[in-house]
Amino acid sequence: MSTFKLVLEYDGTGYSGWQRQPNAPTVQAAVEDVLTGIAETTITVVAAGRTDAGVHALGQVISFQTDRRLTARDWLRAANARLPEDISVISSEAVPDDFHARYSATGKLYRYRVLNRSEPSPLLRHRAWNIYKPLNEEAMRQAAARAQDDPACFGLREDPWQRRLEAHVADLCGTEDALIFPTCTMANTAALLLQARPGSRVLTPPEAHVLV
Repeated sequence: MSTFKLVLEYDGTGYSGWQRQPNAPTVQAAVEDVLTGIAETTITVVAAGRTDAGVHALGQVISFQTDRRLTARDWLRAANARLPEDISVISSEAVPDDFHARYSATGKLYRYRVLNRSEPSPLLRHRAWNIYKPLNEEAMRQAAARAQDDPACFGLREDPWQRRLEAHVADLCGTEDALIFPTCTMANTAALLLQARPGSRVLTPPEAHVLV
């Protein structure tokens, strides 16, 4: 039995998230079906984390075990020859048998992209959240700093990822920018930061819960 680690890149537009579901297309199902076909026996993969419907990935790590005698390079080439064009294996390697994509992960980085302008972008419609009104950059930075100092004030659970919370607010100048969080449950926090408007004050915990 050999263990392999694959790094995936995918466009999640056409999928109902990562995790396999009985009546919806998912990235996990697409990947497992291809690997199972290559191995000629059922392959179940473990992912470093799950992505929601429509969410993309630049470096989703997965691992699996197999008795099929193929090299890491063989797995990469065979998988890419069979995967749909919106999913790609960008790297593959043999790893120790105790490697686990989820439990061996040392960090996760989630990027929330914002297009802050009044005109929509056909090219970014699946890649960025179009916010039409001006954003209060300073209020967003203050809110991000508060979330970093006290995650609980934003209703975030205390766990190792949340304790390492950082939020970087890019310069918002009417082009594509990003809110970047190294944690897996930050969508609400990203949304809260974007509630700030010129002249507004930094959100307090009760207001934050109402706005989610």
